[in-house]
Amino acid sequence: MRCERPGVLLALLALGLAVPAGAHDLWLVADPPTVAAGESLHLEAATGMRFPESLSAVTPDRVAGFWVLDAAGQRHEVAGARADGNLLRADVSLEAPGVALAALAIEPRTLELSAEDFNEYLEHDGLPQILEQRRSGGELEKGVRESYAKYAKAIMTVGDGGSRDLATRPAGLRIEIVPLRDPGGVGRGEELPVQVLFEDKPLEGVYVYALAAGAEVYVDGHRTDGDGRASVPLPAAGLMSLHCIHMRPHADAGQADWESFFATLSFVTAE
Repeated sequence: MRCERPGVLLALLALGLAVPAGAHDLWLVADPPTVAAGESLHLEAATGMRFPESLSAVTPDRVAGFWVLDAAGQRHEVAGARADGNLLRADVSLEAPGVALAALAIEPRTLELSAEDFNEYLEHDGLPQILEQRRSGGELEKGVRESYAKYAKAIMTVGDGGSRDLATRPAGLRIEIVPLRDPGGVGRGEELPVQVLFEDKPLEGVYVYALAAGAEVYVDGHRTDGDGRASVPLPAAGLMSLHCIHMRPHADAGQADWESFFATLSFVTAE
């Protein structure tokens, strides 16, 4: 399954107009993805449609949580996050050699969307099951209010050697994509098995998509099974991101009709 991101959304952004929540992904990328132990690790949070280019910076007041897990399993809170141009930037220094995880959670927001915008968002951003639910319920002409929250995770490497176990472990986000194999050993065209967790439990029925650096078309969407698992072929080597959205009716209809939870995972594959 492919999800193309229509150019009309870029035009709306250029005019400063509102676009569907799904028009932006939130990515967290380490630049560079590998540093020496004790060296400053630069983290960049980007919001956009062409990975990992950023159209606007997340402001620090919207950060609900920002932390790094080092290879020894210690959690380091990230302080001093700052908006810098179109990016939210932060720096952290780690000593433990091996794989580290960076995690970022953004406070939820609520948008009002026309029926046309909402349907387009569902079609193009990987929510065919919700679109079908609207179709079968006769709600395709109904505008909505959507509350959305976004969560991003990145896999990094510190120093030479050390443990890579953390690559296949959760970082503690409300929703996250957890690789079941170290992505650093997966090459182009190979499948990466993953598990999607929501509130620490396997999440069934969401589509996981791969996005290569420089792309704005999600490819190879695979739906998670009863254990929250799916295998996603990687379309390229190098910097890569996985994406999924979990959407459900809002528990408080007075606040919104739907609530959604975006998750991305960024990493570097084998060449």
